[in-house]
Amino acid sequence: MAFTYASVMRQMTTILQDAGAVRWTAPEMKEWVDLALVDIYTAKPNAKVTVVQHPLVAGPRQTLRDEYAMVLAFLRNSTGGAIQMLDNLETLDRWHPGWDSLPGVAKVQYVYHSQVAPRIFTVMPPATSAASIEMEVAVAPTPGASPAAGAAADPTAYTANVDLPDAYKTAVLHFALYRAFMKDGDNQAATAQAQAHQAIAAKAIADMTAAEGAITAAARARA
Repeated sequence: MAFTYASVMRQMTTILQDAGAVRWTAPEMKEWVDLALVDIYTAKPNAKVTVVQHPLVAGPRQTLRDEYAMVLAFLRNSTGGAIQMLDNLETLDRWHPGWDSLPGVAKVQYVYHSQVAPRIFTVMPPATSAASIEMEVAVAPTPGASPAAGAAADPTAYTANVDLPDAYKTAVLHFALYRAFMKDGDNQAATAQAQAHQAIAAKAIADMTAAEGAITAAARARA
């Protein structure tokens, strides 16, 4: 299920004790939710994951398209056909000298990718411009649309979905509340509340990252 801006803003107005969205206006809250998406993307770039068909350029060296934050998995050739991952290029150089000068193919067999250079990957045999790989990638969440100007003051009118899975709602809410309380940043009590909400959001992201790491480690141990 998806969650909406309105649902986050409703919780915000309750916590802020501003049911009419007078002190903290709906457009402000929308902006703070959008900034929460940036906070989450910065802390956890794989918060939003999608599967894409990534066209390749001719040759062995490939670069990830700008709109993708990182590759999570190379799944298969887009037109069918498995892909095997290489641990390094040294073995390939030793057993297949001159592999990078082989004729280009529309279906690659091997991919090498290192987190040292996460936006670059190498395919073997070299690709032609007709080649494409199905990938699981991380992308930046997109801010949702605002209602028409006449309805902008009404928090319930913000019916667009927040562009993150439901599991991130807590982090979105508390990052947004952090900025809401910082509106009164010259007040010590408000600053303390802001920092408390920021800490809750950061912990939510850290807990999710740790859980994902544990699942990945368990899966590798079973392999």
